[in-house]
Amino acid sequence: LEVNRVATLIIRVTELGGADNIDDSLYPLLGYHVGSVSSDHIPAVVGLQNLAPSKDNLKAFGAAFATVSSAPMFHIVGVTPEATDLGKVISQEPGVRTVKVGLRELASSWDELNSTSKGQPVGLISLGNPHFSFAEVRKLAQLCQGRKKDDSVAVIITCGRSVYHLTKQAGLVDELEKFGCQFMTDTCWCMITQDTILRTTDAIMTNSGKYAHYGPGLTGRPFYFGSLAGCLDVACQGGHGGIKPH
Repeated sequence: LEVNRVATLIIRVTELGGADNIDDSLYPLLGYHVGSVSSDHIPAVVGLQNLAPSKDNLKAFGAAFATVSSAPMFHIVGVTPEATDLGKVISQEPGVRTVKVGLRELASSWDELNSTSKGQPVGLISLGNPHFSFAEVRKLAQLCQGRKKDDSVAVIITCGRSVYHLTKQAGLVDELEKFGCQFMTDTCWCMITQDTILRTTDAIMTNSGKYAHYGPGLTGRPFYFGSLAGCLDVACQGGHGGIKPH
């Protein structure tokens, strides 16, 4: 019913600049923050239309949004199908609240998702919560080219079996396994708690806002959150993560 789909909260995102100024960590981070301020209100997010987020960006936004919000959906003006403009999705009732989200607010949510003390070494890079898509596996393979994984860091990717078979056929699985990545299919990081799988007592780093939120409670380990490229840098160099973007 259309009445159940109207937004009752406006989120105005500011200070981001153009697409060249951001990386893929923006979308789970923003989804997490928008979910935190939305509560049970359906939000209409304004300010992302020029960034042209991909389906994987929206997937990451939605997963992080749903960890902290009980709203059934969200709109992003100029991006999601019904929100061709704000007037098409916003409630016509008086008193619709507007919340501005800038770099200071996003930095606060970044700190929440990076729950570890600074400098704690990373033992595991956890990718694929939600499951990795074919495009994400391909992007990771591109980032891995010509690089070598540090022996002290494990990299584990979860994806659906259909994606795994497609990436296997494309030669990407063999390429990533040669780099040192491991694949797990048809399970979710939120279901993986055994030490035999995690194989580390060090911090875990992930590009998933959802897992950065749930992971500390599920595993008893501290977490770093960052972009896919940031995760790979730590996988190659060892050390700690969680370096805040400029």
